[in-house]
Amino acid sequence: MNRQLFFRLALDFIATGLFVLALAFEWFGSLVHEILGTVFFLLLIAHITFNRRWFASVPKATQNRRRLVTTLINLSLVVACVALLVTSLMISRDLFWFLRLDGDFLARQIHTLSAYWMLVIVGIHLGMHWFMIMVAARVLLNITSRSRLRTWALRGLTMLGAAHGILASLETNLGNKLILYFTFSYWDFDADWLRFLANYGAIITLYAAIGHYGNIKLQGKSKRRGSAGKGRRKAGVSASA
Repeated sequence: MNRQLFFRLALDFIATGLFVLALAFEWFGSLVHEILGTVFFLLLIAHITFNRRWFASVPKATQNRRRLVTTLINLSLVVACVALLVTSLMISRDLFWFLRLDGDFLARQIHTLSAYWMLVIVGIHLGMHWFMIMVAARVLLNITSRSRLRTWALRGLTMLGAAHGILASLETNLGNKLILYFTFSYWDFDADWLRFLANYGAIITLYAAIGHYGNIKLQGKSKRRGSAGKGRRKAGVSASA
């Protein structure tokens, strides 16, 4: 595994961390929020550039269910990113004030909605590429042997993180935020900012677990369908013979 892939994965995890930090708007204030968002988008552009060949595979998305789901998740991420970027420029008051784009209340709503949907989609996207991340982690840590204990320990930690993600979703009113339901609940950063970060990290873990295990299930179905298709073709050849 080459250094470029490690570099790309490091940038992706940094971008995810910056995105979570940017959600703490009330804590940092407008200027820091916009700086974090700008760096996040620069890293996102780098991510898209590194993976630009993926767009050529979009027309083949209907070849199997797994590829179709992956394509839909990735395209949803692109749509959310575009919405987030456009609205961020419209409502900017510090970094991009010179653009003088008059963003109204609707632009702010769309910005917030896109941000929380990105939280979900980023988690699923991360989970669907978890095999590659684990391979990189094994190489980085020089792990060459298999261990059932390690495997079940990691699964246990994932399940604990996902369970925390469910509770955190309730505590942060994530469901309401995903449907633009107005709420007066705000996080008290002076009291517990570490819990805020832990909650949103757990929410990403929850959806990463959904993406990872959903991907495994889709891979299993694709293999079964592939085996069934080969069996039918062999039967057809035998019958014609």
